[in-house]
Amino acid sequence: MKKTLTAWRRAGGFTLLELLTAITVLTLMLLLVVNMTGSVNDVVSHQKKQMDSIGSARAALDTLNADLNSLVTLGGTTLLFKPGDATVSDELRFLTNTRSANGVARPRMMLVKYRIETHHDHALEVDHPVFVRGVTALSWPANSAASVPDYDFATTLANATIDENSVASSAMFRLEIVWLRKDGEVSRDPRGTSPSGSADAPTSQGYYWINLKEVAGFVVSVVAMDGGSMRRVAEAEEIDQLRESFGSLKLTDEGILPADEWSKAMATVAPEYARKDLRILSRTYFFPNQ
Repeated sequence: MKKTLTAWRRAGGFTLLELLTAITVLTLMLLLVVNMTGSVNDVVSHQKKQMDSIGSARAALDTLNADLNSLVTLGGTTLLFKPGDATVSDELRFLTNTRSANGVARPRMMLVKYRIETHHDHALEVDHPVFVRGVTALSWPANSAASVPDYDFATTLANATIDENSVASSAMFRLEIVWLRKDGEVSRDPRGTSPSGSADAPTSQGYYWINLKEVAGFVVSVVAMDGGSMRRVAEAEEIDQLRESFGSLKLTDEGILPADEWSKAMATVAPEYARKDLRILSRTYFFPNQ
């Protein structure tokens, strides 16, 4: 029996309309897969950048911890603190023993500072903040008869020029410290809230001498951002505004940490486009037993 023309055509393949419909469906499915892949790649890339910024900040805080573990506690005050303001972050200076490659402290001492400075990126022609570690060898007094207990380390720390700087982290742009006093008080002022005598007044350079017999340690709070995001904000000339927004926050309670206050106020102090790129960290340090 011979097939009819209609049956022959039906058995012979797809119609043009069916082919066009199939091609359209496949195209839409491919576009969907590509978009999903692109979104996943964006998420992975963003998460990697965030991990890099957090890793950079943590590595810098680890270096600070290593220096503090070798803190020299002889000869009086060997730790100075300079409180910042809305535009300038806090600064630490202290005397520590140098360390060998395996981290073991050596007898030779050095002056160390930690603070955030503004560096110029010559490639992008923008200024952006970086976390800096500065070191210099301790200059012993000309009078070689001076003993360690008689040496005025506090004055040396305050007046020393520490210009051998290295970038500890390019991801941090705000740093604040609160002090853990042995009387249980947590305060921005290492002297506590009680009336202070003239001996507790800051030096002419604005440094406070930390009495290790009264202060058990401190908590560092930092705001970090990956390098690419930092440069974008700097190119938009909004890095100073962003830094001041965090710096202008006042602690609502003496017992609260800056990191907690910043986290609560993130929606109000940071522009919407930058919130997803910001990370807030804190680290607690305790001094050697006194």
